[in-house]
Amino acid sequence: MPLTVDRTQRHHYRDGSKEYFSVSQVCHLLDPMRYWLTELDPAEPFQHGDPKRAAALRKARRRGKIVHALCAEILRHRAGQCSFPTLKEEYRQVAEAFSNWCNLVDLRPTAIEEPRVSAVPYYSYAGTPDAVGELTWRGKRVTAVVEIKTGSPQAWHRVQVVAYTKLVPEASVVHRVYVDKLGGSAYLRKVRPSDITPKIESTTVRNTKARDWAVFCSALNVLTWRTSP
Repeated sequence: MPLTVDRTQRHHYRDGSKEYFSVSQVCHLLDPMRYWLTELDPAEPFQHGDPKRAAALRKARRRGKIVHALCAEILRHRAGQCSFPTLKEEYRQVAEAFSNWCNLVDLRPTAIEEPRVSAVPYYSYAGTPDAVGELTWRGKRVTAVVEIKTGSPQAWHRVQVVAYTKLVPEASVVHRVYVDKLGGSAYLRKVRPSDITPKIESTTVRNTKARDWAVFCSALNVLTWRTSP
């Protein structure tokens, strides 16, 4: 049976009779407010007392969603699946900067937003990395997980990508690509040139923090406990 995704269900992923919690559900448990802002959960868990701040955050969420989709289209273009996307002027610099980074590392996607299930014993879960592909890193061609982020780095991002490394055992490197701070809370202040310049945080799979994986496993256990009879 193919792996299906339905984020309205208690378990986001299903494979025949098997159900799996998602990496997203674990991250939401770890940091629900920040996750709500950056990952575009349509259900707003709270109302801001400051209408201007609330409007700015909603605008940031909309921009983050658009930028993320635009980067995904650029990846599909690199994989030969579509033409290069038409760019609106307000997103042109971000899209071109991300495309330039892809050219710099010669990223060749082999999977884009492809759902996967963990094979780690005792820790069954599923997730959808933004991209898996070959790229040049430190002078060598390697298989990498590429995770696209808008907004500023958050602690749960490390937990998310270490979980993705377990879904992609062939990967030796993880790249978190922060493409656009305006997709986060940067809308609450004056825009800086660095807000639309990609920032890359890379690590080898063997150097991911054991604590981040332990945190993920603990949160996954909490989700499992909540739904156990």
